[in-house]
Amino acid sequence: MRSLPALLALLLILPMAAQQSEPAASWLFPSDASLDAAMRAGYSGAKPSWPTLCSTTQSPRCGGDVFIASIRTPLDRALLVGSDARAKFADAPSLTSLRELKGRPEVVVAVCSYDPEDRFAVAIESAGEIYRAAKTSFQSSPASMFCPGGKRWLVGATAEFGPPKTVPTSGHGDLVVRWTARPDVRVPLSFDALR
Repeated sequence: MRSLPALLALLLILPMAAQQSEPAASWLFPSDASLDAAMRAGYSGAKPSWPTLCSTTQSPRCGGDVFIASIRTPLDRALLVGSDARAKFADAPSLTSLRELKGRPEVVVAVCSYDPEDRFAVAIESAGEIYRAAKTSFQSSPASMFCPGGKRWLVGATAEFGPPKTVPTSGHGDLVVRWTARPDVRVPLSFDALR
């Protein structure tokens, strides 16, 4: 059996260790309470209290590549998880599952292409570092549209960034979309705007 002073010391050390293991709250690593509130807002159908889906876009136009990018922060993703559960008449997601969203922003990209099977890589460059997407999912059936010069396809993809190397929490960078045989497309990003 442990002595009373040893038990008291243990009670003081455990909360401090838990605080040190979690990064300070930011747009990239929101607090558990913020994640839960965002999910509950989505689940109830309420409007969130923060600007959602912070986005950077180039003007859509036919005749060139159409490039649209939006960043979904972990709070945006929690809101969408709650909305999705509501739409499916499912139970509200647990806080444990929401914690998986910390440090994992998504970038949604759509490109106008002559090829419906077009594939590309997505990365973020900032301060000389390259942050590659951990996972990229392409939409299964691209939308078609007619432009001068012929039929085009709007090919969409969602790129998830995250551990072990995630994106910066502040500063500026570029979202880079890369193909094998075409020039890169770069869009300036401000991580400070996501706060």
